[in-house]
Amino acid sequence: MEQRRPRVTSVDLSVEFAGVRLRNPVMTASGTFASGREYADFIDLSRLGAVVTKGISLEPWTGNESPRVAETASGMLNSIGLQNPGVEAFCARDLRWLSERAVPVVVNVSGHSPEEYARVVERLESEAGVAAYEVNISCPNVDEGGMAFGTSCAPAAAVTAAVRAVTKRPLIVKLSPNVTDITEIARAVEDAGADAVSLVNTLLGMAIDAETRRPRLARGDQAGGAADGVAGRARGRRAGDRRRGHHDGGGRGGVPARRRLRRAGRDGELRRPDVDHARARWAD
Repeated sequence: MEQRRPRVTSVDLSVEFAGVRLRNPVMTASGTFASGREYADFIDLSRLGAVVTKGISLEPWTGNESPRVAETASGMLNSIGLQNPGVEAFCARDLRWLSERAVPVVVNVSGHSPEEYARVVERLESEAGVAAYEVNISCPNVDEGGMAFGTSCAPAAAVTAAVRAVTKRPLIVKLSPNVTDITEIARAVEDAGADAVSLVNTLLGMAIDAETRRPRLARGDQAGGAADGVAGRARGRRAGDRRRGHHDGGGRGGVPARRRLRRAGRDGELRRPDVDHARARWAD
């Protein structure tokens, strides 16, 4: 059978999100693409709308102990623990390399306190290669920081305000689905200066080993198909909130899930354009 060849078209796929012009709506998902260098042999990064980096902290983080990954019936659990080399090493190695790839770079930022988040961003402010920041207040598999800031309005707003005070660049806040009402958190970070929210990070999860009768991971968060319904509900709630006058938002998921999330945010409410390839990259 003759192999199908892509047809060259003149369709303009460019979009504008939070003040950043993207050549198309395909963005990488933070944490699944490292800082792009690892995938450069497989894809021309300049073809992407943007690269969203793995979470970057003030000092190096070693992450969680192994094992870090476990398969579930509908996706996977991961327990990476935001391992990263720290902002200085990131700027010297990864950001310098990314700045030569002709693609917008959104740096995902992590911290143990609002002040620490702000210090990371302050360091990045001197780097010309940063298009926007994604503030991670929603990682469920770390002891300090992460989800601790994203499950109630006051700490979520405190982190957002601290970062907004040191930058005028576009600011995206990545929210947790592990809350009672995600719209309250979204409004809190909007009022504190966020330009957009990223919906959603992973769910708290657990997988039991039938032989040992023990958890397969010491801690873990669920990603993949099992999270689609939760993400869709979060997107639908946020879409309704936006119709009442609140800010930009966006959904996460693989391409089929992305279509469902778009329907959940009907009436043109889905303005965050990213198509998350996390599941596609990790699937067998």
